[in-house]
Amino acid sequence: MRTGLIGYGYWGKILKPKLEKISNLKFVCTSKDNYENKLYLIDWVFIATPNSTHFDIVKKCILSRVNVFCEKPLTLTYKESLELYELADEYNVKLYVNDVFNYRDEKILLDKKINKNKEINVTWSSNSNDIIYDLLYHDLYLLYNVLKKITLLNWLELIMLYLIIVKVIKSIL
Repeated sequence: MRTGLIGYGYWGKILKPKLEKISNLKFVCTSKDNYENKLYLIDWVFIATPNSTHFDIVKKCILSRVNVFCEKPLTLTYKESLELYELADEYNVKLYVNDVFNYRDEKILLDKKINKNKEINVTWSSNSNDIIYDLLYHDLYLLYNVLKKITLLNWLELIMLYLIIVKVIKSIL
C-alpha cells in the first residue's frame, strides 16, 4: 500500500515510523507544504495536522480520489464533517477517522463493565492543550454502542452531539 503523511508535528512523528513499517511511505509533508502535487503517488493519506486544517486538506485529498485516515476530530463542525462524508461517498473514497481505542484492551474492559454496571466513571489524565477535542472524542465513540442502545443515535448525530458539548463546555470555561 502506498501512503503519504501530511503533518509532521508531535503526532506525525509518531505515525511516520509506523507507516514506514506497514506501508510504502511515499512522502511526508507539513500542513504548509505542497502535498497536492504528490497525491497521485498514493492510495492512502494519513492526516495529522492541526484540527483547523483538517477540512481543507481532507477535501482536497477526497477530490483527488485518495483514501483518507484523519486524526480526530475530522472537522470542527458537524456541517463540514457531513460534507466530507458525502463527498467521500460521491467519489468512492474511504474516509476513516481515528478511533484506535476501539481496538485496545481498555475497550474490551469497558464493554464488560457496561454489561454489568449502570454507572461508568471516566477519568481524564493528559497533558493535552485542548482536552475537549483531543479526549472527549474518544469518550463518545467508546460509549457510542451504549448511547445508541439508549437513544438510537446514529454516528453523525453523535458527532453533532459531541460538537454541541464542545461548544457548551468552551463557553463556560
